[in-house]
Formats: sequence, structure tokens, C-alpha cells
Amino acid sequence: MKNLKELNCSKIRGLQDADLFAVSDCCLSLEALDISFPVYDGVTDSGFVPLSRKLTSLTRIDLSGNMSITDKSIVSISMNCVLLRHFSIYNCPLITQKAIGEAMRGLPNLVSVGLGGTRIASIDLFFHRSFACVKGLCVIEFSNSFISDEFLHGLANACLPLKKVVFSHCYNFSFVGVCFLLCKYRFLEYLNLKGVNFLNNGLMIELSQNLSRLKSINLDHWVEEFTTELVINPRIKSLYLARNGNLSDEFMKKVAFLCPNLQLLNVSFCRMITEEGIGEILKSCGEIQGLSIQLCTQINSLGIKHFKVKKLKVLQVGASGIDDDALITIADTCPQLLYLDLSRCTYVTTRGIKEVVEKCRVLREIYLYFCPNVDANILPWMVISRPSLRNIGWPSNEDATENQRNLLEPWGCGVSCYLDFLKA
Repeated sequence: MKNLKELNCSKIRGLQDADLFAVSDCCLSLEALDISFPVYDGVTDSGFVPLSRKLTSLTRIDLSGNMSITDKSIVSISMNCVLLRHFSIYNCPLITQKAIGEAMRGLPNLVSVGLGGTRIASIDLFFHRSFACVKGLCVIEFSNSFISDEFLHGLANACLPLKKVVFSHCYNFSFVGVCFLLCKYRFLEYLNLKGVNFLNNGLMIELSQNLSRLKSINLDHWVEEFTTELVINPRIKSLYLARNGNLSDEFMKKVAFLCPNLQLLNVSFCRMITEEGIGEILKSCGEIQGLSIQLCTQINSLGIKHFKVKKLKVLQVGASGIDDDALITIADTCPQLLYLDLSRCTYVTTRGIKEVVEKCRVLREIYLYFCPNVDANILPWMVISRPSLRNIGWPSNEDATENQRNLLEPWGCGVSCYLDFLKA
């Protein structure tokens, strides 16, 4: 264990201070440590402070979800782990912004900071100015936090080499503050404004005109469509537009034209979109690798018949209108499909599943949760017919029996019920 470089203890049940003592004694070369979101929280400053004193080679730490860790641990990190580059603290209610600010000032090598849910009522000046002290900061991630326009102005004027900015479900800032930030950081590659309630066409124009290197946009709950002619940079590789009820097929056609190199698209819960819009995306965006159209109830197929979607690997169509005919088309046109989620697709039957399993020769995962017309007895045939399968979501409302699970294990394929999925 003395040469171990990375240790992931995320979501460990009953993680205790004694476990941290063992880690600090046995893993002196450790560079990355994740003890986030333990089940039945038992880690305190008494365990973490001694660990930080011994593991001075750490470059990445994730303390998220540790409810008993306080400022004392954060100060210890800044004093002992001076090589730290990546720091995540989400949902740690006993950690204050003063300690976080002091830590950033004492960690000159930081390139990534993730914060959120720390019950900060408002950002004070000391914390605000701490970001300007971390000259190499490339990634800032805030979630469920108070973000003021004043803070955004300070961040803009800090002249950092930012490439990724996340303000997921943050509040109290405005369109004006975001635009000022974007004007200063024209080389952003990733922007996440998920759950922000002031998004509009004006911001989209700002994105298209100023961010020439933007590759990924997350605008969950955006409420408008593009109503003006935009020139979105072809560098954009990922669009997350879920839960935008106004988005239509015409909007999808614009996306297909303006984002020709799109690789990932999520339009789940966009119930006005049909196969006409999705088909245009798949025809025009030859690099598409991942598509999510979950709960798009008007989509009955992917709008493709006469061409192959050669690079599509991940397809999530749960609770859509997909039926057997659509599955047969998918089987014929998506030869590289690795992951298929058909959960709650009530029109899918055993016939369609057989077509997919027979023709998608590299398929590794298929999820059939709450598919009432798929016979669970087909599962042994599936794993025998398609040796690449590694996990199958059980179609029955009832859990698989031990005998049924054991039947699939020799083939190297696991089976999970919906409850297993929720616990993961």
C-alpha cells in the first residue's frame, strides 16, 4: 500500500476516524483522496487533521458531505498539503467561507475548486478576494450557493485562466453579472447554468458572440427558443437542454445546423420535440455519441431509416413513445451502441429486444425497468446471444430471484432491479 497513489472511499458505509489513521499510516505516497458523502458520517477533525499532516503529497481532495468536519481541517490542509491542485467541499455545513478563503490563499497550486451547500448567507470581501490569489485557477464550480453580481465582477477582474464555470442552482445573481463575466472570459470551454431562472435569448446571443471556444453548455430549465439568427461556434460538443418545455422541432433543426460537431445532446422532458427534430440532429451531427430523450412522449422513433448513426454509443429513451418498429430501426442503424436505457417504454416488447440484442454486437448495458411487455424469461437467451452484455436492468416489477441471478453470472453479466439502480 505504500506506493498507492489514488484512494476512493466515496459513499463508504461507516467511515470512521480510525480508518483515516490507517490510511495515513499505510499510504504515505497518496496523491488523490476521496472520502465524500460517507454513509453514517463518522469522520471528524480528529481523524482528518493528523491525516493531512502525514499525506503532504496530496494533489486532490474531496471532502464533500462530511457533516462533522470543521474549519480546523481546512486550515490544516492549507498548512500541510501545499501541492494541492483540486479541492471539493460540497454540503459541509460546519465549514465557513473564511476558512475556505484562507485555504485558497495558502494553496498557490490550485487549479480546480468545487463548493456548494455550505450555508453561506452572503459572500464577504475576504472570500471574494481570495480567488484572485489563486492565479492558476481553471475550474470554478458552485452549486446551491449565494452568488452576487459583485462577486462575478470580482471574479472577472481577477484575470484567471478559467476554462470551466459551474453555477448550478445558484441564486441572487443576474443576467448582467453573467454577461460581464463572459465578456472577460472569452475562452471558456464549459458553462453550466443549470436551474438558473433568468436565462433568455439575450444570454444565448452573448454566448454565441463572445465564447469562441465553448464546447459544452448546460441550460437545464431554459424557457425560450432562439428567436434571432445566431452563429454558434462549431466547437460546441455538448448541449444539456433538459426540461425546456417550449423547445420544438424547429429549434432542433437550428441546433443541427449551428452545432455540426455536437457529440452529446440531452433534451429529456422536452415534450414538444418529435422524431422530426431528433432525426435532423442525427442526420446533420455525424459526431453524435450520446443522446438522451427520456420522457419525450411524442417521440415514437429516432427519425432515421436510410442512414447509419455510426458513432452513437449511449442512447437513453426511457418513458418515450419508442416501440418495436423503432427498436428494429435502431438495431439496423446504430452498430456501435454500448448503452441502451428503455425503462418505462411500455410499447416495447420481447420482439424488439431480440432485434437489438442480435444486431448491436458490442452492446454492454441494456435497462428494461418497468417494461411490462418484455418477458423476463428472455434474459438467459440475451446473455448467451450477446456475450458483450455486462448488465441488464430487470424488466419485472419484482426483483430477480437468486436462481435467476446465478443463471447469468457464469456469462459475466449482472442483473439489477430498479431499487438497485436507485441505490447506486
